[in-house]
Amino acid sequence: MIQKFKEAVSHGITTVLLQGGVDPTIPFEYYLELVERTVKEVPEIYPHFFSTSEIIAMSQVSGLSIRRVLEKLWEKGLRSIPGGGAEILSDRVKKKISSKKGTSADWLNVMRIAQNIGFKTTATMMYGHLETDEDIVEHLEVIRQLQDETGGFTAFIPWSFKPGNTPLEKIIPHYATSLRGICR
Repeated sequence: MIQKFKEAVSHGITTVLLQGGVDPTIPFEYYLELVERTVKEVPEIYPHFFSTSEIIAMSQVSGLSIRRVLEKLWEKGLRSIPGGGAEILSDRVKKKISSKKGTSADWLNVMRIAQNIGFKTTATMMYGHLETDEDIVEHLEVIRQLQDETGGFTAFIPWSFKPGNTPLEKIIPHYATSLRGICR
């Protein structure tokens, strides 16, 4: 990864968003080393690393609290985390499309703790699948409430569901069909 970051710098890249999924065989120390080495060896890169579900997994693998995981990442130089995994912050929807990424409360808890430590974070919203207008309003409301509380979000990134070649394409076929022309 460090070599790839160095190559990115040579092309003018200044920020890297890194989300690699959840692998319970990777020790927490790997992530700490990745942050530390990025900051030290490629100071031109601003690391915007690890979704809430990855941070929750780091907590489970390490046996440390979410707060302690985030504090250790902060100590190594991480200052920003992405909002991936929010999808729609309505548990009715999350249970159907992203149950392995935790609940809305889990996402909000990681973000709240991170922002209270000093992290800047982003908020995302994936729309165009199973959500209703009410679900979107619920999502926007909880994001706004947390922003009012902490001021920690630097951006809100809405993006449309892209059904092609995803497990959701099979689960939500009528949405995938109706959105196919829009999303490609």
